[in-house]
Amino acid sequence: MEQTFLSSQTDEDFSKARNKAFFNEIQHLLNPEEAKLISFTDIKKMLKPSNEVYKGMQ
Repeated sequence: MEQTFLSSQTDEDFSKARNKAFFNEIQHLLNPEEAKLISFTDIKKMLKPSNEVYKGMQ
């Protein structure tokens, strides 16, 4: 019984995600400016992180 509930919940979540992605694609076709990614440097400037420490390659 619980397996059936989880399966239906999973299907519902997947459908919601697929619909959201579909409408986002349409929105980006209508307004391509919003589809651009923000650079990491710009995000760092907005967040202004403090106490950064370089830990080398992990």
